[in-house]
Amino acid sequence: MVVKIWIGTQIDGIIYRSPDEELDKYRPIVRLILKVFKYVTQEDEDKLLEIFILATEDAFQKEEEETVSDIMGILMMYMSKTDKKITEDKLMKKIDQLEGKGEKIMTILEERELRGIEKGIEKGIEKGKIEVARNLLSLGLDIDKIVKATGLSEEDIKKLLS
Repeated sequence: MVVKIWIGTQIDGIIYRSPDEELDKYRPIVRLILKVFKYVTQEDEDKLLEIFILATEDAFQKEEEETVSDIMGILMMYMSKTDKKITEDKLMKKIDQLEGKGEKIMTILEERELRGIEKGIEKGIEKGKIEVARNLLSLGLDIDKIVKATGLSEEDIKKLLS
């Protein structure tokens, strides 16, 4: 455990002390990760957001979009857990300030939000079907008629009986 902490501190120190020019020699996706690790420990949240946006945009131009998107999501989760508590709202506000930078990030965040809304709607519809099936069961309707009325499987409706 002590060795892990010592190694982690040494790596943090190396990244923290490295000038950005030194980090710029790496592939864009690696630069993005290293710069987030470097700036997340510093006081200036605004600088972290700007570096994240610019490094992510650079990575999107030179790396596979799906990979960058996945790494971006992981780094967003990481930054949200730090003492700065970086959120999508803070990131979107900073993108607005940078006028023209971060468009790809904004698009991905909006797509994720829409997918979340769609999933929520789907879950709500499914819950509604289950509620209707319960009500129909309580009225004594046959299972095959409930299947036709709700679109639920016979197995799902039988589970509601137990």
